Amino acid sequence: MLIAVRAPTFGVVVALLSLSWLAACGAPSAPETTTGQPNGATPGATQPDVAAAPTSSTRHGADGATAGCGLQRAFEPAQRIGDIAPQTTTFGPDVVGLDGRGNAMMLGTRWTSGGQNIVAQQFSPNGGWQLAHPIGSGARFPQIAMNAAGAAVAVWDQSGLAASYYTSTSGWQPAQEILQAERVGWIGAVQVAIDRHGDAIVTWRDASRLATELWVRRYSARAGWLPPLRLDRAEHENTLGEPSLAMDDAGNAVLLWTRTPQVDRPPALLARRFDVERGWRSTQLVSSGTEALAAKVALGARGEAIAVWHQADGHAIWAARAALDGPWQTPERIGGLAAGQTGFAHGATVAADARGDAIVAWLLMETSRLGNGVTVVARRYRAGRGWDSARALERPGTARSQALQLRMDACGNALLTWQRFHDDHRTTSVWYGRHSASGQWRTAALVVPAVGVQPGAPHLALTPAGDAIAVWAEGRSGSDGSWTRSMWARRLVPAAR
Repeated sequence: MLIAVRAPTFGVVVALLSLSWLAACGAPSAPETTTGQPNGATPGATQPDVAAAPTSSTRHGADGATAGCGLQRAFEPAQRIGDIAPQTTTFGPDVVGLDGRGNAMMLGTRWTSGGQNIVAQQFSPNGGWQLAHPIGSGARFPQIAMNAAGAAVAVWDQSGLAASYYTSTSGWQPAQEILQAERVGWIGAVQVAIDRHGDAIVTWRDASRLATELWVRRYSARAGWLPPLRLDRAEHENTLGEPSLAMDDAGNAVLLWTRTPQVDRPPALLARRFDVERGWRSTQLVSSGTEALAAKVALGARGEAIAVWHQADGHAIWAARAALDGPWQTPERIGGLAAGQTGFAHGATVAADARGDAIVAWLLMETSRLGNGVTVVARRYRAGRGWDSARALERPGTARSQALQLRMDACGNALLTWQRFHDDHRTTSVWYGRHSASGQWRTAALVVPAVGVQPGAPHLALTPAGDAIAVWAEGRSGSDGSWTRSMWARRLVPAAR
């Protein structure tokens, strides 16, 4: 199962990987560095990864999802895959989906002869990257979800909402309006997820001056688009936070959202499950009393859900868990500022594997430390055992990181990427962290910083077996003062033997 979420800032990155978590050490151009390195390994040496394959008694990846988890993998060189016309207005970053055979589909906003359009660009391991072609006109903010069989759903803002369904045999279907423009206020926070059967869920927030509503609409591979359903409504504008959607391969899902405090009610973090046999179930309370912000949710293969967020004061990262058919457990503080520190903890994201293990990553800004830099911190939850210690993936300093993207495979390996703004306030780079199921952490630069080059925030897709793809936009300034933009991709694939 793959889920698309809107990435912050412009741009996208493509990479294929089997993952090992990484702790950031060294200069931005340094090779991969490792903590918890096995005896005999050289710290700082660039090596392919060996991801731990699960045993049949502990891992339950469906339909051979864990096949290939023990393969060594290595990054291929970054590849320039297309240019962005100067007149293109960026409405949201490019996004990418990946199937189980290594085929990828990227969506982006481009200026073509017909105006501003949503374009699709396909990659296959044998044929490489094809030319991009339009699939929607007058559109912006694309989202995509793709399953292991190669079926995909694309959704974008076109005054209302439009969508197109893709299969490897028939290609893209004609775009279809799934939410009419005259029926909506301001549409935002669109997300889409797809299961192994090709069924999908789209969710969005519809805000007007009078109220904010949370909607979902399901796509059936057999019956097409089903009627939309409103899950929540609150008076006044922006009174419901952006939803977070997680879905498993079987089609079960969890939707998480916040209600802001009002005169007549306290703030609340709410969740609602979708069951393939019983449909949408009743709303559950996750947290209340203190406003939860930027909440995210992940879903394990056995139905275990984990939610993460930061509170309005910005001092701590919180998490709560719920078993299938069970209530949400009491929230627990899992990270943030230590005693005597000042600053902010925010930007938390979460991913889960087939067993119910999870990884949470967040951003930490310490204003009490010289430089006021923003660093990346991560922590692992092990089902039945609890939380490992939190680990900083960067050295504290003046550089500022943002735009976390986190994915986890069925075997418990994970990939995290982020964008880093350097001390000169002009240079940016893209970093990745890889965490193995055995507990190792590694970090390295995915896009090495260079004068005059500004890579955007990456977007990732990851298969259950551990292959991944990342894409990003990159701006370059010429000696003559010109400015050009192009799309780049990078894959992590099984290493040659």
